[in-house]
Amino acid sequence: MKTNINDFRKLSDPDLIIKIKDLRGQLFVLNFQIASGKSNSFSDVKKLKQQIAWILTIIQERKDNKKQKSKKINI
Repeated sequence: MKTNINDFRKLSDPDLIIKIKDLRGQLFVLNFQIASGKSNSFSDVKKLKQQIAWILTIIQERKDNKKQKSKKINI
């Protein structure tokens, strides 16, 4: 199944943190397999890095939105 950023947007913050830890673990294993010559899945490395970046972006957007809402309330 192809994952896109909207699939991650549906997840809660704790679920995103769990997902990012899982993706980083997969990336570590894949990099190790490539280094040892057991895999040539360079495109999978790119996809994993992209998914990690998406999740980090979503987390940052949510933090920024919370800050913006709190500033509006204080005014």
